[in-house]
Amino acid sequence: MEHAVTPSAPRERGAEPVALVINPGSTSTRLALYRGAQNLAEEEMANLAGAASGAQGAGADYEDRLRAVRLFLERSPVAPGDLA
Repeated sequence: MEHAVTPSAPRERGAEPVALVINPGSTSTRLALYRGAQNLAEEEMANLAGAASGAQGAGADYEDRLRAVRLFLERSPVAPGDLA
């Protein structure tokens, strides 16, 4: 399923960039966007693919995690040019 991304205005000159924070834990992946200390968005997803297949290691569910990050960014209030 494809999602349309609505471009937003580029970051204003002098505005702080946005940091994408990814915490790839063993049971879930946490995603957040911060502008300085301000939390703009956050989400947590359970890691199912690696556990279901019995796969081990950090890369076992790489594709699922990457897909989750992309969807999170598409739904976020941040334009791609805002990321640090």
